Amino acid sequence: MMLTLILLFLQCFFICSSQRTPRSYVSTGKPAYQSTTYSSDGISYDAGLAVDGNSNGDFNYGSCSRTVVSGNQNPYWYVDLGDLHSITSVRIYTAYGFEVSNFGMEVYVVNSTDSSLDASNQLGSIGLSNYYRWYPDVIGRFVILFQRRSNEIVVCEGRVYGTPLSPVLTCPDISVVRTSSSIQVTWDPPTATDDVDTGLTATCTPPSGSYFTDDSNSVTCATTDSTGITVFCTFILQLISVDDESPTIVCPGDRQVYTSTGITTVYYNDPSVSDNVDTGLSANCTPPSGSSFQGASTNVTCTATDSAGNTGSCEFTIYLYDNSAPTVTCPNDIEEDTTTDQTSVTWNDPSVRNSDQPATCDPPSGSFFNVGSTDVTCTVRDWNDNTGICRFQVTVNQNRNPNVVCPDDPARFTDSTQVTVTWDDPSVIDNADTGLSATCTPSSGSLFNAGSTHVTCSVTDTDGNVGSCNFKVIVIDIYDPIVTCPANINKDTDAGNTTVTWDDPSVSDNVDPGLSATCTPLSGSSFNIGSTDVTCSVTDTAGNIGSCEFNVTVNDSGDPTVNCQDDIEVYTVSDKLTVTWNEIFLPVRDNVDTGLSATCTPSSGSSFNIGSTDVTCSATDSAGNTGSCGFKVTVNGYSIPGYLIAVIFVLVIIILVMSPVLVFYYRLYFSKKKNMDNSKQMNMTTYNNAAMATTSKQVDDDLYENYVMPTGNAYVVKETQQDDIYENP
Repeated sequence: MMLTLILLFLQCFFICSSQRTPRSYVSTGKPAYQSTTYSSDGISYDAGLAVDGNSNGDFNYGSCSRTVVSGNQNPYWYVDLGDLHSITSVRIYTAYGFEVSNFGMEVYVVNSTDSSLDASNQLGSIGLSNYYRWYPDVIGRFVILFQRRSNEIVVCEGRVYGTPLSPVLTCPDISVVRTSSSIQVTWDPPTATDDVDTGLTATCTPPSGSYFTDDSNSVTCATTDSTGITVFCTFILQLISVDDESPTIVCPGDRQVYTSTGITTVYYNDPSVSDNVDTGLSANCTPPSGSSFQGASTNVTCTATDSAGNTGSCEFTIYLYDNSAPTVTCPNDIEEDTTTDQTSVTWNDPSVRNSDQPATCDPPSGSFFNVGSTDVTCTVRDWNDNTGICRFQVTVNQNRNPNVVCPDDPARFTDSTQVTVTWDDPSVIDNADTGLSATCTPSSGSLFNAGSTHVTCSVTDTDGNVGSCNFKVIVIDIYDPIVTCPANINKDTDAGNTTVTWDDPSVSDNVDPGLSATCTPLSGSSFNIGSTDVTCSVTDTAGNIGSCEFNVTVNDSGDPTVNCQDDIEVYTVSDKLTVTWNEIFLPVRDNVDTGLSATCTPSSGSSFNIGSTDVTCSATDSAGNTGSCGFKVTVNGYSIPGYLIAVIFVLVIIILVMSPVLVFYYRLYFSKKKNMDNSKQMNMTTYNNAAMATTSKQVDDDLYENYVMPTGNAYVVKETQQDDIYENP
């Protein structure tokens, strides 16, 4: 005993003087495995019970792991921490009564399950008590318990204290204003921190200083610590487009127009417009084409404004020369649609004044015009060789859009938040252009979140006709939410039921945050006495269902209430007396059971000696709770004086002598009575407090003698049969 105290003191001194502060234990909830699994009465004591956070040492509590008892050569149990950890201590909780089973069990920390178990990675061995050891920091991923003999391993909780060694990498968040179609972007390197290594650096793909063209660009950075653990972070580089470049407008050249009236209508070709961002811009000219011009010269200003509000302009001049040339009036501009590369266009001949010659147009009416705009010039000459000219424009629009055929909707399954999805390029067919390819948004190879995402693929031909198609990328979440229920609940009550509450189950999901479980019955419900299963479940947005169960047991702790009758006092001339009472009228009340009855000791009908006797009446409910009450039975004895005995003796002699005479007269009386009434009912009623006893007998030839002796709260009734005598005191 003294040696044990000294060893405990030295162990406490070593631990307390180590000046070490335990880190949080990192083994709870991690995957655990064992060589075999012991089962009994339908309960499987698997390895995970040793990392459930419950260190209760009672094996029957159901929170201990256990391997098979017999034939289990070299059993083992181990926990996988997921990655390398700096382990400071290990604590093993052994079940009560199983200390011998775990005696001599060896504790190892290794980086791989393929590692050999030898002295290089052994921490120690377990004695006849719970195992709790401090060590210098040990690097490892697996903590293994190994028994080098045929035995079993019983672990109620295996706690590993330490910290993970994975570095933490934090990416920057960058948005850059686009100043051109391709821009070089640099950024500060990601921040890398680690509990062990210092000065870690990250490598990004694409690297800082690269040129970017897309509006949204994904950049992935990674770092690796000295143990070979690599972590990643990803950020999105946004290019914000700012257009400050004006459209470029090219005006037609100066025009010389002849007129004989000093005023004439002038048509000119539309200026061409190009822009660094916008397409399909057109210019507005003042005065517009087709206006009436007069004077020697008129400046025409044309402007175009892009979607960013930038304005470009150009100018040209219309010169009028009055030489009385013929006047030619062209038809209005003509616009035709076609589904091919060209079409035939006809028009009415231009009207001519001041000349008897018809106008000639180039190209002539009825010609085939290609897709696009074509200027038609019509001229006429008079006899003086003065030439009249008019112009109009024929525009042929190709209204057939390119045909774009998208791939079928791709579907992918994932148990994470995102998945990369690729597809074949859409096919493109156009009536004019060849080699067109469609652009899809989002693009093939992008990361897609769980759910349905619309993808639009479009292409524009050289005539500005746009063709497109759509399809959906379906990412199906197949990961059930994880629901962790509270531990089983036991609660006592002295009523028929009680209200039971518990903390909400914890819920985690790979996609949906903030999920909460619904329990049936609800927390705060009223639970009857007995065992009730509670099921808690949650459904994520993909319809995956996670659930857990626990048990609520309400124990009956209320004793039955037994109400006894009042004390009984009786009298007797002998040394003992049989005393009865009605036990079925002893009321018993219970918070759960009905119909309970009390059992008395001594029981009703027992023989009681003279004096006072305690009677105890008790009742036990179905939960084993017992209630009782008590009362007293007092038996008092009569004491008869000697002179009274002499008097009684004389009276008995007189009665015996007179009995023949009395018999004669009584028979004479009853023979007459019988002729009037064949029977007569006699009722004898006695009252004891509120109880009534009634004795009815049919009077016939035989007579009865009844004696009723009042004895306090009880009545003793004695019956004797005599021939031809009836006496009713």
